[in-house]
Amino acid sequence: MNVLNLQTKPNEISTNQDTLTPEYLDWQAKLIGVLTDKIRSKLYKRYKEETGLDPWMDSKPSESFEKKTLFVPQVNIQSTPSKRQFPISVLPKDPEERRQHVIEMVLERFPDLTLKHSFKDDYFEFNRSVPCPLCNKNHKKENIRNHIEGFWGSGEFCGEKAYRLYCYTNKYQNSIHIVSIKA
Repeated sequence: MNVLNLQTKPNEISTNQDTLTPEYLDWQAKLIGVLTDKIRSKLYKRYKEETGLDPWMDSKPSESFEKKTLFVPQVNIQSTPSKRQFPISVLPKDPEERRQHVIEMVLERFPDLTLKHSFKDDYFEFNRSVPCPLCNKNHKKENIRNHIEGFWGSGEFCGEKAYRLYCYTNKYQNSIHIVSIKA
């Protein structure tokens, strides 16, 4: 008898050749082929758009990709949560070495900042003659404290911790991501 075997577990279809009709097996093979081709096509297009590389050809970026990336801003101020994932970094295991490494990353990225003090969180001061690197406001003119706080919090995705810098004016809107690690 050529019928579907209903004595299988839920969400599981028996692949026994005696229980499925040949027409069904042909249909299933065609469906899997079509879906696989669509998925491959989408992945191919997305990879080419994001990297500018053709996975089947040489590993040089295409000219159109190079034209698209003429200007990349150095500082990304995020007022809303970003949809993209930041790269996860490998930092020293020792907490003191990790803290020193992250502070060096901050000072390297923002040369106008100096470390004020560090205990649980890190506090940085900046030259008040320049606008705040996070909120772009003149803290001296607006009589705002001139420190920026850096601390670890939850990352963009589950299982991540992120170190961010926060401006004193609006701690929850003006932040700059520095580094992410696996929690």
